[in-house]
Amino acid sequence: MGVPDMKEYSVQEAEAVLDRATKDIWLEQPEDIRRMLRRNVEIEKNFSVWVSCNGRIDNFNAILYSWYTQMERGDGDVRFWQSLLSFEMDRYSQLMRNQYDMVDAAHILEVCARGYAGAETMDQLLALTRSVLFYVAQLAYWVDMSIPWDKISTAFSQIMREQG
Repeated sequence: MGVPDMKEYSVQEAEAVLDRATKDIWLEQPEDIRRMLRRNVEIEKNFSVWVSCNGRIDNFNAILYSWYTQMERGDGDVRFWQSLLSFEMDRYSQLMRNQYDMVDAAHILEVCARGYAGAETMDQLLALTRSVLFYVAQLAYWVDMSIPWDKISTAFSQIMREQG
């Protein structure tokens, strides 16, 4: 998984990449969302890809937060969390790239995987996870905002009335 020739990143370098990326998408829809939407039109799977991505990102955020609270409580050791988080960042990176064409998010998660792999303390793991949580939450916002919920709700209501 991941990009084999990607340079190594320290926890601090990964945090810096995440902080920049979060600031970049704070007020402006990321190119990843526009790319996903264009691709959805091309493959004629707008709704299913939107819903899948929305659920996947929300789930990712929930899982990350759960792991964060477990780390805060002292559950598990550094090597366990280092291995799990590095693996999951690579896995989600591939999902973002292959299923949603979100190449920027994929790259950022690969950077995080390298940062986690180099973490030496629980404090480093917690700090990097906080940064990932902020980034993924902002990305989730943009995915959700790209879905025309009003039109979908109106269409669904019409379908349900017709089924009557």
